[in-house]
Amino acid sequence: MIAVSQEFTEQVTVETRIPRVKIDVLWTDPFINSGMVVTSNDYNRMGDLGQDYYVPGSWHDPHLVDTKRSTPHKYLSTDGTCSSDGTFFTVPSSVAGQQNNQVGWYTASVGDSDGDFSEPYPEATVSFAEARAIRRIVVCGEPTREEYPEVFEVTIYDGDDIEIFNHQYSGSSVETIIDLTSENINASGSMKLTIIKWSSGGTMAKIVEFYGTISDVFYTDDIVSLNILEEREVENGTVPTGNVSCNECDVELQNISIIRENGESFIDPFFPNNSGSYVANSLTPNVRITPYIGFQLPNSDQEIEYVKMGVFWTNDWTTEEKNFSVQVSCRDRLELLREVEFRADEVLLNVTLYTYAEFILNHAKQNIPMNDLVWSIDTSLLDFIIPYAWLGKTTYMDALAKISAACMGYIYMDRNDVLIIKSYTANEAKIPDYAITRDNYFNRSQKSKSEGLKNRVIVPVAETIPEIEASEISTTEVSMAEGIDDTTVTIEWGDEVVLDGVAAIQNQADITVYKTYEIFYPWGCTISFHKATGTSGTFEVLVTGKKLQTESISEVTESDQDSIALYGLREYKYNINPLLQNAALSLVVALVLLDTYKNLRRDVEVEWRGNPAAEIGDCVTVPVYTPSSTGISVTDSFLSYRQQFSFEDRLRCRLTARKAVDIQS
Repeated sequence: MIAVSQEFTEQVTVETRIPRVKIDVLWTDPFINSGMVVTSNDYNRMGDLGQDYYVPGSWHDPHLVDTKRSTPHKYLSTDGTCSSDGTFFTVPSSVAGQQNNQVGWYTASVGDSDGDFSEPYPEATVSFAEARAIRRIVVCGEPTREEYPEVFEVTIYDGDDIEIFNHQYSGSSVETIIDLTSENINASGSMKLTIIKWSSGGTMAKIVEFYGTISDVFYTDDIVSLNILEEREVENGTVPTGNVSCNECDVELQNISIIRENGESFIDPFFPNNSGSYVANSLTPNVRITPYIGFQLPNSDQEIEYVKMGVFWTNDWTTEEKNFSVQVSCRDRLELLREVEFRADEVLLNVTLYTYAEFILNHAKQNIPMNDLVWSIDTSLLDFIIPYAWLGKTTYMDALAKISAACMGYIYMDRNDVLIIKSYTANEAKIPDYAITRDNYFNRSQKSKSEGLKNRVIVPVAETIPEIEASEISTTEVSMAEGIDDTTVTIEWGDEVVLDGVAAIQNQADITVYKTYEIFYPWGCTISFHKATGTSGTFEVLVTGKKLQTESISEVTESDQDSIALYGLREYKYNINPLLQNAALSLVVALVLLDTYKNLRRDVEVEWRGNPAAEIGDCVTVPVYTPSSTGISVTDSFLSYRQQFSFEDRLRCRLTARKAVDIQS
């Protein structure tokens, strides 16, 4: 349960209540909307990366445009302005270290003793792949050193690089927020920050944030309908294993007229061809939506208390002329991981599922990039040891599903956009979080769900070991034409997983070559060659290594004779999972499955008034029988795994929960 006031809790069950909704919309999400490129005429080399800190299209770009206005450390600069008092930190030297620790843009140039820079002034430019509106710009200096641009210019260009706005500003604090509402900028192609004077003399400029945002808050009067689905188990008519479920949100807004919080008003705001609308070019996928549901509290101030219902990103928008509305469906962050390819560059040896899950998520954070990805992993995953952790070429979603299946767990995004990985073997609270009484529901049903009953479970064991001796992996012929002295080839070997790869040059014809660089991955290798003699010719690259093989696939079988006697044999064979590599892990999965599904589940489905503070996984008591003789309800405890909120002037919720039973770990 989400913590709310006592007045809020009381409003859940009062006879007359006033539900309220609101939606925060960030039209320009820096973490998801790709196509923003940061360039600079003046940048500092940060760390020993062998590359300039700001390179167009590099992973460094999001630092300046990720809406983060703070840094974790006071970084040491080599301009003579730092001391050895123990308060300064060196900038991380690795790519991952710099990515995970906010740095920002450090100029190579140093201002004079008064902080004045010489021409050409340091400039940073943010270019947009598609024209976008700008209503506000944030310029943030270095908060840990309390330094900022004292005099700076902001210039905005259209898609043809024609200047449409320029103004010089005087900064007096670390953060300057520039309101450009009156400029009515609806189609900018890029924006540029020029540093003229810094607040401290004799040092480089340090900008943590330079970003133009458009955000709105829509309230109940502008929201035609709001539907939110959150779940941990997908309704597929069988045993839910390896659950990775995306939560969903459907929004319908009125499209007659809106008045923004700053007083701007727009007619027909969501028609795509309305050139006078600030969001005409923003009705795109991946707009960030944060919905809230709450109640008007019964006090003199008519206060409204809201509960955050999750963070979502839009799909396609549909504008309805007849209904004067715009509709959009949204999904949470897991959907963003569904289609993105994941392939690791190493096989991890003897790691826990906990460590491997972090490895995959850090890979997503760095390579998508998804810098704001946050997760919480159940420590029970530390009990699962994987000898050879490797999943080949797949998607991030599928990789997480394999982990979920290997620990009989579930993965979902919580209301605060935190990715949760939890195992069914972990202790789940059976103490009720809230109750639903007969007075608060409209309908209740309990299905026996016999299709989910399983009393014999078979779980394969994929025993994985490398070859003892190296074998031939591939032979590739390479040609080098006249005038070409250097070449680089990448060799992939399909489904094979190879350890300890070695490449040898053989069968050289008319030329001699030698290797200048090579790197091996489980899936292939990249090798550079230099032609030492000859004009043109060919040679072969022979790769040998130890294949990682599934030596045998055995099975662990567990049965419950009492259930078989009652219901007959109901067998379930678990899918082969490359992470279940020993019998001990497969036995854990088999026992959890059997204990959970050996009896009829008797899930309860309740359509009731709804409590926005109730979360998936809460324990709820629900009446299961009310004898006419006493009128006193017999209740039982259930763990919620699916709830769907719907708001159209009134609030309702459809809750699905499974009986709370003790699971043997």
